[in-house]
Amino acid sequence: MDYEIFVNSIKTILDNLNMDNMDIKYGQILAMRDLLGSHILNFPSDLQEDAKTLFQKITEDLANIQYWNKNEKQ
Repeated sequence: MDYEIFVNSIKTILDNLNMDNMDIKYGQILAMRDLLGSHILNFPSDLQEDAKTLFQKITEDLANIQYWNKNEKQ
């Protein structure tokens, strides 16, 4: 597997999410994070740090969406 293409594909998918429904967007982002996380240990060492950084950013984005959803529903 070409892990650089894999990571870039996930980045592209995440960059192009543009939906009004935050619950659907949250689910899609969560799926991308889980997909990345399930392969992160298989990455070559030179790409592992980039993959971990992307994983962390996705996790932070998910937390921001949860916060936004919580505040919007109140």
